[in-house]
Amino acid sequence: MMRRKAFIAVFLFLVAAPLVAFVFGYEMKSTDRRSLASRPALSIEGLEDRSFFSLYEGYFNDHFPVRAALIKAKAIIDFRVLGVSPAPSLHIGKDGWLYLKKDLVDFMKNSCADKEAMTRLAQDLRALEDVVEASGRRFLFFVAPNKMTIYPEYAGVEPFPTCGKSRLDLLKEAFREFPLRNQIMADELLLDAKKSRQVYKKNDSHWSYNGSKLVSDETLKRIAPGLVLFPPRIVDGVVVYTGGDLSDMTMTRLTETLQELKIDGYPYGTRVEKMPPLKYAGWVPLKITVEDAPPEAVLVPRAIFFADSFMYLPLKFMQGAFERIDVVWSKTIPVPERAEELKAARIVVVEAVERDLGELKIDVEAVKEMLSSPQ
Repeated sequence: MMRRKAFIAVFLFLVAAPLVAFVFGYEMKSTDRRSLASRPALSIEGLEDRSFFSLYEGYFNDHFPVRAALIKAKAIIDFRVLGVSPAPSLHIGKDGWLYLKKDLVDFMKNSCADKEAMTRLAQDLRALEDVVEASGRRFLFFVAPNKMTIYPEYAGVEPFPTCGKSRLDLLKEAFREFPLRNQIMADELLLDAKKSRQVYKKNDSHWSYNGSKLVSDETLKRIAPGLVLFPPRIVDGVVVYTGGDLSDMTMTRLTETLQELKIDGYPYGTRVEKMPPLKYAGWVPLKITVEDAPPEAVLVPRAIFFADSFMYLPLKFMQGAFERIDVVWSKTIPVPERAEELKAARIVVVEAVERDLGELKIDVEAVKEMLSSPQ
């Protein structure tokens, strides 16, 4: 009897405690990456048309005191116990490999409907290269391949191609008609390098330090041919990674141990500064400069990178090699707020991740106008 009463008491407490906490204004920290619903204003009109009640329901659902804990518990049960994805944007592969579900679009190789768009992108990139080089500047373009493109064997699914081509395949085909003079085939480099080193992380959508160093070395080779640069100090050691953007989606702290090539220091000081944020971009633009370089140091001329989060690690390897790097995280080129940085740059680098190739927009005439206008 006492056991039954204790069970009832615990049950009533679990049911009542969140409601009492809500009444007294207690909230747990939310893990949502969105704006939570605000408390609706009480009005006669809202009561009459019942809009107040639906708005208040949304507010209550967002601010329910144990909501975050319940969401986390469900995610852990889904991932650890049931072995299913706890997030709509996460794909669970084999042997502990996680992927962005968006990568499946390219993995399935059913992108022939995007052939015209990829041809147009190749044309725009060729025209952009022409404009940049006509202004006396150097140009470089490359695609950061999806993790699933480099490690398809752990995807845990088989492609069902109707046309057998991804958007990257179509873009490479279009480059045969509109070839670029200076580009990196990063997918080919990484596929070859993975035979000896792991070039992407299991619990993150981005490449590892190994993959990043490979890309940074090739970038410097293409934009600064013949220059003997002061390289950063590199150590080859074991790195334990905890978390990652894909790990975060599971709401668990996954770990991974890798043999990595990492930076141990730079031959001289570097400074990374945040620039005024852009209205339409989530990442703050960066300015990276060199300090205290000796007179004999050879530096790559000032550059601007139009890039995404894949360039975060490669830039760590390269930041001590340039007079200055301006980094603009944008899928639209040019960026009006960064016109002065574009005009001051002697090198223009465009990097795009494979899954976002359809979102890369280039206004060649706007770039031409910016580069031809006086500083």
